[in-house]
Amino acid sequence: MLSDKMFLSLDSADEDQMIRERIAKIQDIKHSAELRKKTKEQEKAARVEIFTDLIHSIERCQTELLEMMEEQQKAAEKQDKDHIQELQQEIAELKLRSTELELLSHSKDHLHLLQTDASLCSLPHTRNWSEISMNTDVSVETLRRALTQLQETLDRKLRQTVFQRMQRYAVDVTLNPDTAHPSLTLSDDRKQVTHCAINPYLLNNPQRFDYCACVLGKEGFSSVRFYFEVDVRGSSEWDIGVARESINKKGQIVATPDNGYYAVALRNKNEYCAFADPLVPLSEREATDSGSVCGL
Repeated sequence: MLSDKMFLSLDSADEDQMIRERIAKIQDIKHSAELRKKTKEQEKAARVEIFTDLIHSIERCQTELLEMMEEQQKAAEKQDKDHIQELQQEIAELKLRSTELELLSHSKDHLHLLQTDASLCSLPHTRNWSEISMNTDVSVETLRRALTQLQETLDRKLRQTVFQRMQRYAVDVTLNPDTAHPSLTLSDDRKQVTHCAINPYLLNNPQRFDYCACVLGKEGFSSVRFYFEVDVRGSSEWDIGVARESINKKGQIVATPDNGYYAVALRNKNEYCAFADPLVPLSEREATDSGSVCGL
């Protein structure tokens, strides 16, 4: 009696292909691991350099502060010494005058009294010591200035560090004329955009913004990190950011992350915000930092 048997047959070519795919995958994993290790080592070295630089700045600031405090202490001690000497001189003069007046008071020579210097009859000219205050804490203002200077130094170095790191991800962006609103004019090199009167002869197309005065970059990016700069000097209002390729370009647009827009904006010359629902107010520094994060 014949029995049914279950069997699985694989073509040798398919089997070889599966093996090659898995070997290639192993190589990809190893390559990714090597890149990740190299990147991490570079990041670690960069962070060590940053903190070493910051530590040196703090130590230098501390040394300058201590030297300044020492100088102020010496100046205060000299001032105290000068005041004491002046007081002692005035005391000696007052004692001498008091002795002379005491002797005169017992004199019976009336002619001598008449011939006595008139200066003895009035108080001598001395400093008004009630107006002289003794400063017991000479370093508070110095410390405040030093800390402020240190904060400015740290902020500047951190900004420089962020800029240097972002430069590694710099990209070249040109503007896409097919997306430009009819009121926007692009330069010949497509690096600049100017707001002007609407061009009625500009043909409409599915990619062109027809309500909001916007324009997109020609290049698209799939990497997580990239960096570009935009010069907005002289503009009292602007919107800058990144957007998904699939965004809607027609009609009124609500530029929020839910709609594919990640951007910051300036309004009324000095009011910064991040597009969200509702808008998120930002300081000028926060707007700049946000720009660095999203690739502005």
